[in-house]
Amino acid sequence: MNAATNPAGADGSPQGGGGLAGIAVGALVALAAPAAIVLAHRRYEAHVPEPLPIHWGFDGTVDNTATMSSLLSTTLLISGLFAAGTVVAAWRSRRGASARFGAAGLAFGAYLAAGIAVLTFAISAGAARAEDVALPVTGVIGVLVVAGAAAAAVGAVLPSVVSAALPGPDESDGAGLVFAPGEKVTWIGRQHSAPLRWVSAGGLVIAVAGFVSLPAEIAPIVGIIGLVSAALTFLLGEVAVRIDAAGLHVLWGPLAWPRSTLDMADIVAARAEDISPMQWGGWGYRISGRGTAVVLRRGPGIVVDRTNGRAFAVTVPRATDGAAVLNALIRRDGGTSRSSKRKRRR
Repeated sequence: MNAATNPAGADGSPQGGGGLAGIAVGALVALAAPAAIVLAHRRYEAHVPEPLPIHWGFDGTVDNTATMSSLLSTTLLISGLFAAGTVVAAWRSRRGASARFGAAGLAFGAYLAAGIAVLTFAISAGAARAEDVALPVTGVIGVLVVAGAAAAAVGAVLPSVVSAALPGPDESDGAGLVFAPGEKVTWIGRQHSAPLRWVSAGGLVIAVAGFVSLPAEIAPIVGIIGLVSAALTFLLGEVAVRIDAAGLHVLWGPLAWPRSTLDMADIVAARAEDISPMQWGGWGYRISGRGTAVVLRRGPGIVVDRTNGRAFAVTVPRATDGAAVLNALIRRDGGTSRSSKRKRRR
């Protein structure tokens, strides 16, 4: 099947964006962040005081310090973990399992940690004592600008999955859609929650502001709370919906984890509906009298009728197309899959 009759490409490959070259560039951009920490350490190691300043009060005086080895290992670990996450998210973007937004956000974290280390080394160079080092506001702004630019660059070069038009009537029953036996079919849709993205960004701002501005006694607590809230809302603010011969898969966050699957043998039919969160018990992962649902926003979604009598729903753009593909696969593979499942149970 060619891309004209497969909504996401016959092999699930991206139909837009930078392809494998873009993934390689995005990975290199991310890995440059921890590398910058190592290079800055080598450049300034012999020119900075021991210990180093790591926190300033509102009046600009240094109120907390750390050894160079401690600052190096901590920021290198944080930046390295974010960079590794960016690489994983970038690779998964070729299959539509993670969004470019996720990889870009992880890259921002990698460069934020690296920027803190590099800025600390640079402004401490030549100082006799940690207490003599002043924190320039322009330096903090510069770190945020560089981190944002790196995130934008990663998002720009990564591939995106673009849906092509479905043949025949645009109906969720997929009556005009027929797949040949053995033909590989993949449909991918993504849904994000704008409010959760803003909450995630707010948590990150609180964390940075807390580490930089608050008194040393409470700065770590506020910073950790901000980082945890940013990470959780970041991971739970986006899902990818993947439909293939195995069934319907829901993959959370930029790393496509956690994930859940409805086997094709457990699916009776699918339809597109305008989903109201309160009809399914609210937002997020919900269990109600109607069944289970993944609801990130009000609007179009795919509702699946299951063999156990319970329904499953997930909000996703182009729900009509996704339901049509799923129904066409059920007609082609559903009977065989259910027969095979009954034999395995016996």
